[in-house]
Amino acid sequence: NRIVKIPQYFTSMELEISPEEPVSGNDVTIIALLPNNATKDVTLTVDGIDYTVPVEDGIAVLTVENPAAGEHTVTASYPGDDNYTEASAEISFAVNKVTPEVTVTVSPEEPVYGDKVTVTVNYPADATVWSEIPLPPGGMNPAGMITIKLDGNELTTVDGSEGVLVYELPAAFFGAGGHTVKIIFNGDDKYSSRTVETAFTVTKKDVTITANNQELIYNGLTQGEGDTVYEDPDLIAQKVTAATLADGD
Repeated sequence: NRIVKIPQYFTSMELEISPEEPVSGNDVTIIALLPNNATKDVTLTVDGIDYTVPVEDGIAVLTVENPAAGEHTVTASYPGDDNYTEASAEISFAVNKVTPEVTVTVSPEEPVYGDKVTVTVNYPADATVWSEIPLPPGGMNPAGMITIKLDGNELTTVDGSEGVLVYELPAAFFGAGGHTVKIIFNGDDKYSSRTVETAFTVTKKDVTITANNQELIYNGLTQGEGDTVYEDPDLIAQKVTAATLADGD
């Protein structure tokens, strides 16, 4: 009798990633495509961790839950069977961080000199609070997730709570005139960093001046013939005799 050896077919295997452009916080599906009648399991190795995945109708599917942001490598190996040879394949994919929604508002919207001015920052509620991030022995506690700058000067870097940070601007850092608040969201494993800013104007505060039994309003205007109100309080002291300054009515 004559024995005829039937050669194995070359195994074609391809890998696909779904979605094609994954982002943090979402699962990633790895798909291995083989011949329809392949009978053995596929070994998928993701970032050095092996997974044994059964093949059904030529398809092996592995779902990786919430992979970290950054680059990932997948290798696949098929051991071969009675009909098909061994095969291997490799693919890489990148998980991008989510662009966070960050807003900043100033209250009151039209402050007057001397008012308390509060900045409210809203950011994703599931962002990681930096002060709660585990650190290795000897590691320094991070300052915080939100950096606040006023007119280019850094005031503080702190954490908020559940997506909200409320911060009162130090009155000593701003006077009457235009100002800009810049918020830097420093990001975490899921969210990328982002910078937003807003502008506000502090108006001058009226001051009542009483001199020589005449009442004048300190606002840089001339009040009647020959009676001038000076914007600089030092000039007022020099120009008006026995003047009394009081906060405006």
